Amino acid sequence: MDIKRILLAIVTFALGAVLLFFIWQDAAADKARDSAKVKAEVEARQYEIRIQELEAEIKAQERAAEVTPDQGTAVIAYQLAAPEDVSFVVSMGETYGFKPTVVLDCGQTEENLRLIAEALAEAGNPADIMLTGSPFTDEVLANARMLLAEMPSYGFRGGISFLLRKSDDSSENRAFILDEAFAGYAFYSDNGACGTLPSGTPYLSYSFIRTMDSSIDSSLRTVRSNKVSMAIVLDLVSCAQGTLTFDRVTEWTAAIADAGARGEMNVQSADKAYGVLRTIRAQNDEAAAEYEAFRSSKQAEIAELQEKIEEIKR
Repeated sequence: MDIKRILLAIVTFALGAVLLFFIWQDAAADKARDSAKVKAEVEARQYEIRIQELEAEIKAQERAAEVTPDQGTAVIAYQLAAPEDVSFVVSMGETYGFKPTVVLDCGQTEENLRLIAEALAEAGNPADIMLTGSPFTDEVLANARMLLAEMPSYGFRGGISFLLRKSDDSSENRAFILDEAFAGYAFYSDNGACGTLPSGTPYLSYSFIRTMDSSIDSSLRTVRSNKVSMAIVLDLVSCAQGTLTFDRVTEWTAAIADAGARGEMNVQSADKAYGVLRTIRAQNDEAAAEYEAFRSSKQAEIAELQEKIEEIKR
């Protein structure tokens, strides 16, 4: 009996030991699984954090990729009524130290436009040229084409642009002028929008100042605050009609030039302003290409990390 009890005790102890071993093994396995799960979760969280960092880098690079001007640009322009206005424009440029831009209304007769072209040539072509015409008629377009073709014969070597008046700004009329070899355009915009067209041709905004009680303050505020390029057109035709004076135009010219001298904005001719817009377009195109390469690289890294997270979750 004693031997049986001893054997039974040994067997019982052995079975208990085996049971305890399996219990311990299961607990160890559970602990190992829990540890592995925690480790995997930590690893997945690290991947998620890295993905957030990469997405933030992409957004920061996207913001940095946009090139914007440090200052706005005012183009001081004068709409001419007659050849005699050229001497006034020359005196404004010389007195206040800027290259002016003249606006020629192509609704005038060919004869008067040629007389103005001759006066500009005799003065040494001291200004950039912008054409306009309202209402926008076949005659306006024909005279614009005539000036485009003939101005080089007057010694003019710059680009000629076109200002499309707000009342004439339609898709049809834009199509007409976009088909011509203009160096740039001016379109009306409440916020002074400017830039380049899909073709790469630059465009300014514009404002027309034509009466004694007009103010250039809102135009200057727009140029300063929105950092845009705007042609501020002072209307000498209104001077000829008696609704504006040359003294008032001189005051406005001085105010714009003084704003430039104080460093509040750039004061440039139309050609220079268009050149700045073309440069910004080129810089933006280059920055966009660099951003796209950067984004593609980071997106590839994000995709790899997302695959690793999916593997962990499986």
